Amino acid sequence: MTGDTTAAQSPRPGVGSRVRLRDRMGQTELVALSVLAVTAVLTLVAILINHNSSATNVIWSVFALSLVTAVAAYGQTIVVLTGGLDLSIPWVMTMGGVFLSAWSGSSGGQGAAAFVAVLLMGAIVGLVNGLGIVVVKVPAVVMTLAMNGVLEGAVLIYTNGAPNGSAPQFLVRLMNGRGAWGIPYSVWILLGAAVLGAFLLRGTAYGRRVYAVGASRRAAALAGLRSNVIVASAYVISGTTSALAGALLTGFSQQSYLGMGDQYLLPSIAAVVIGGASVLGGRGRYVGTVAGVLLLTSIGIVMSGRSSDATKTVTFGASVLVTALLFNRSRSHQ
Repeated sequence: MTGDTTAAQSPRPGVGSRVRLRDRMGQTELVALSVLAVTAVLTLVAILINHNSSATNVIWSVFALSLVTAVAAYGQTIVVLTGGLDLSIPWVMTMGGVFLSAWSGSSGGQGAAAFVAVLLMGAIVGLVNGLGIVVVKVPAVVMTLAMNGVLEGAVLIYTNGAPNGSAPQFLVRLMNGRGAWGIPYSVWILLGAAVLGAFLLRGTAYGRRVYAVGASRRAAALAGLRSNVIVASAYVISGTTSALAGALLTGFSQQSYLGMGDQYLLPSIAAVVIGGASVLGGRGRYVGTVAGVLLLTSIGIVMSGRSSDATKTVTFGASVLVTALLFNRSRSHQ
């Protein structure tokens, strides 16, 4: 009997180590590592199909092209952690880029002032979103989608359909230049943003309050937290990071154009979800979001490479399937 009981209680080979790893790291970190592993495989595929580019350049491209999405997705991550969603990102980005290029003159000082101004505009838009949600009680999806439409109309009126000007030179050099060891500045910025963003969420009192509000607003209120202030501040941060993403995109392309943020809405949401965050709020990490951004970028690079349509279809389908399995697996362990 003793032997049978021991055998019955003994875990299957490898199960105990996986449980210990999950307990030690946390489920979200395991999801991030899994997503990064898939990203590494896709990057290898991209290297193999892009014969005209070196392996190093392909790797740097994955990181560099992820920067704008990662910045926009930071604000989206905080909003999702509170249980909301920000659909105004596309035209906050476009607004930031258009006004930055319009207000940037030939002098570096003027460009820097324009840069700060568009960040303030993004924060104001986020504040309006937040107040509409917590004070007027407009659902987040409705409020931010309406704001997106308002900004689209405002930018069209301001530009008369034709944005002018160019990006400030310091942003052009920052987004297109290379730094230490020949690594693009954008890669260093992405790494720095990932570390800083993760610290602000996990290592500060504000970050802990965001998680508390997202997990249960009632419990957070009973604990003395001002839930409405936390929720509104999440949209202020999202508006600011969206405007920053638009400015960075303008520096990368050296000019602004209408609708420049449209393609970043779905990736900003998908990256958060792929990275292990719960759309109901209270669970997720920015490291996982960055991993999700890298995965989406690597898929895009593979899809744009010189390979047959069949190869592209199989790669994309397999990537989406693996990602879905990883996410469902993470949810099943909750």
